Amino acid sequence: MGDHYEVVASKYDASWELSADYQHWVTQKIIMGLGLSSEDTMIDLGAGTGVFAEKIIQDSELTDLWCIEPSEEMSKKAKLRGLSVHSGTLDSFLALNEESFSKILMKEMIHHIADTSNTFLKIYSKILAEGKVLIVTRPQVTEFPFFKSAADTFYKSQPDYKIYTDQLEKVGFRVNVKTESYRLKLPSEQWYTMLRNRFMSNLSEHSAEEIEAGIKTLKHESTSDFYDFNDNLIFIFAEL
Repeated sequence: MGDHYEVVASKYDASWELSADYQHWVTQKIIMGLGLSSEDTMIDLGAGTGVFAEKIIQDSELTDLWCIEPSEEMSKKAKLRGLSVHSGTLDSFLALNEESFSKILMKEMIHHIADTSNTFLKIYSKILAEGKVLIVTRPQVTEFPFFKSAADTFYKSQPDYKIYTDQLEKVGFRVNVKTESYRLKLPSEQWYTMLRNRFMSNLSEHSAEEIEAGIKTLKHESTSDFYDFNDNLIFIFAEL
């Protein structure tokens, strides 16, 4: 999956500019959910290009934030934003940093971790007593207007979020779950461009030819110049 992000890094940010205030909406949900303040020390695990980390710093009082990103190309873009970036994994970051952190964000990346139980144990050992972890993920069944085979690969790539909540509780966290929805109305051509740019990682499993065939099917089935749907996000909060 690392190869996917090396390929899409140059187009990643543009693909997620879904509306005038979508990123602001997500950022505010994160800031308020974590209760960020100037006293916090935070890790953004799987920070990508740093687009949300940058907005979090701009829109909150937080100043101490580390982005951890294993993709070299994504990390380069995050560094260009002036962010503190560790180009590597959580393990390599923790090997270099003995301090604990008050807030940890894992936004839409948890499905890329093979051993989440072990990751949660490491996070548990590094979170301060008053700290909070936020995992942002998605339901297995999405309202995204994917073509059929893309909807199937999305479902397979997104584990049931209850797996994570069970694991977090077994580690010792208290867990709370909240679902948030943002209504989107995208021009059809914008959506097709997002598919071609493989804006979601499951699309890396589809060839360019498969994506074009899927877009052709969507065009045939569509009765509008827009796609109107909800973007549903699952917010998993974990505290000691």
